[in-house]
Amino acid sequence: MGSGRGGRRGAFFVKFVAMKNIFLFLILLLTNFYTSQATHNSGGIITYRHISGTTYEATVTTYTIAGSPSDTDALEFYWGDGSMDTIPFVNDTITSDFIKSSFIGTHTYFSDGSYVLHVQLENWSSGIINLPNSVNVPFYLETFLLIDNSVGNNTSACTSTEPIFSGFPNEKFTYNPTFYDTDGDCLSFELINTLDSNGSTVNGYTIPVGVSIDPINGEFTWDNVPAIGKYAFTIKVNEFRNGIYVGYVLINLNIEISGIHEYQTTFGSLLWNTDNAGNYVYTIEPGDSIQLNVYFANTPGGGPPMGVIPFGEPFLFQNTASFNLINQNGNFGSYYSVTYSFKWKPEIARCAPYFVCFRGDQLIGGPKDLTLMIFVRDQTTTNCDSTCNNILSISETPETSTFTLFPNPASTTLTIQSSTTNQQTLKIINVQGQLVTLSVVEGQQTTIDISQLPTGLYHLLLEDNQGRVAAKKLVIAR
Repeated sequence: MGSGRGGRRGAFFVKFVAMKNIFLFLILLLTNFYTSQATHNSGGIITYRHISGTTYEATVTTYTIAGSPSDTDALEFYWGDGSMDTIPFVNDTITSDFIKSSFIGTHTYFSDGSYVLHVQLENWSSGIINLPNSVNVPFYLETFLLIDNSVGNNTSACTSTEPIFSGFPNEKFTYNPTFYDTDGDCLSFELINTLDSNGSTVNGYTIPVGVSIDPINGEFTWDNVPAIGKYAFTIKVNEFRNGIYVGYVLINLNIEISGIHEYQTTFGSLLWNTDNAGNYVYTIEPGDSIQLNVYFANTPGGGPPMGVIPFGEPFLFQNTASFNLINQNGNFGSYYSVTYSFKWKPEIARCAPYFVCFRGDQLIGGPKDLTLMIFVRDQTTTNCDSTCNNILSISETPETSTFTLFPNPASTTLTIQSSTTNQQTLKIINVQGQLVTLSVVEGQQTTIDISQLPTGLYHLLLEDNQGRVAAKKLVIAR
């Protein structure tokens, strides 16, 4: 768990002669107060980057509630190869809503292989509605790393926004963590159950009705947010390269629903290109420019001035995009609108889209996120449809499905645990849509040999005798 960082956890040392019992009581009271405040984790993620050879650097980023800084100067971090290191605290970033703490360590693996890196902290913050007894639930994070010389070096996906935010009841809530991958790998997104200390679903955890995530652009949506309170969610970000599954990261999120939103806001009608799913998307060539106007306003009835803030890979590195206010109308207490101009001239073609998020309502609560995907393609990216689109088209039944898989990722054998003893048909399909395994499952637990299947992502279907089909994703990594 790590030891206390001097001056942060509230370890008090008092030299006294008289009134011994009173001083001891005050010391214990203050220490317990700071300890209880300091362990309330609300969000977090593990990311990694390649250094050289089989050496990788991992960063654990945690978010605690405002006023309760990280209480440790080091974390016990597990590298997935049987080794554990104590990785040091690096820095804090303090805002009015949360404290962001970073811990960084470096490790050299002895060989190629698949590794699940993980860390366990003391607990979640208290009072989370969909995470019963949350203050006593361990805060667990993990990420998956594939080291394979034939695939190449890998750096994990990273997020360009923070996972702590607020919303209002009886409104539609949209949020995009706006992930990016510096290697240009394809990403897909899943909403999964929050995990406990052994990597399984937290007992009693539920995903509220109306919550979903777009598997292609990563936009998290909650239709008609219900009761006031705090909620926890976990998003899994999968990473693929040339059709091969090379890693994933999990990000724990915290949403606090509070108050009544006095002013309704919305993005104006956009005449942007959309795909078949209704996502905003553009395809351009390297060196071409894209320019779009973003319009945001409150509904008639008044409201304070507001703004739109952009996030995403085009704003992070060389040849950055611009986002400038070009028009504003109205005054406080009246109808108010703002218009921004987004401009970008990308230089590098790749299969994976660039994600851009425009966050409105930032100044008076939110968020309301608008997501844009930009594909940059040329003659070098002709195989993109087969390497990205097939992967993104693989869907999965909800976590309430009637069967579970373990281990996942798997290497040589796979165990299927079902809620029924009836005979079922098992199909494993690769990302090209080809059936690679067909077998019969009998009983509540069956183990099959997958040692002859190549590494990568698969779609596993389990069909009962009434024709009902449940689906899950399977990762094979060695």
